[in-house]
Amino acid sequence: MLYFFKNDNIKSAWKGTFIKIMMKSFIKYFKESLQELKKVNWPSKAETINRTIGVLFLATIIAIVFVFIDYLFIQLIRFIIK
Repeated sequence: MLYFFKNDNIKSAWKGTFIKIMMKSFIKYFKESLQELKKVNWPSKAETINRTIGVLFLATIIAIVFVFIDYLFIQLIRFIIK
């Protein structure tokens, strides 16, 4: 709260102005964001599908490698414990 204002009219006027400024800034931000999004060169549907398949394939390969490494460590620890 703004306690340094003794007059409630001044305090409420300042709050109203602050809210107006914040709303204008908020609206300006979204307008500029939309303008920037229109400039983006979005990939085609085919490119998106191909890249998604590539990412899923690579993630699967990496998961298989980690499972194999994990299995090797488990076997090594079992060998050391015996």
